[in-house]
Amino acid sequence: IPTVQHNEELVRMVNERWPGRKSDDKFNLFWIGLSDIHKAENYKWDDPVFQVNYFNYTGTKVNKYGLLNKNNGGWIMMNSLTYSARGLCSRARTCYDISTNVIDGGVEFSTTDPDNLTEGTTAT
Repeated sequence: IPTVQHNEELVRMVNERWPGRKSDDKFNLFWIGLSDIHKAENYKWDDPVFQVNYFNYTGTKVNKYGLLNKNNGGWIMMNSLTYSARGLCSRARTCYDISTNVIDGGVEFSTTDPDNLTEGTTAT
């Protein structure tokens, strides 16, 4: 998520697919592949090709894993290794198989072909 405009576009797209607001954060939060494993405020995308140039952190705690709040576009960080969130890839056309970079969790896709992760594919 390289820019404010890109972040806003993702929030719009997510809300078109899953409209509304719920009290359950499992509905409102999306894993975005941002990590700070050592909690040293050294944020990295799990895809090592990209650097973190835009940072929309709206929380107050230093934690390990980044999530996007679909209701306000803000990012929060969580520590939980067991929290299950839907994954959000922000690439324009296709995403690579993110399970290759997820170290402390598992990934399940809504398609059986991880080499064809087109728009609309979801990861949990």
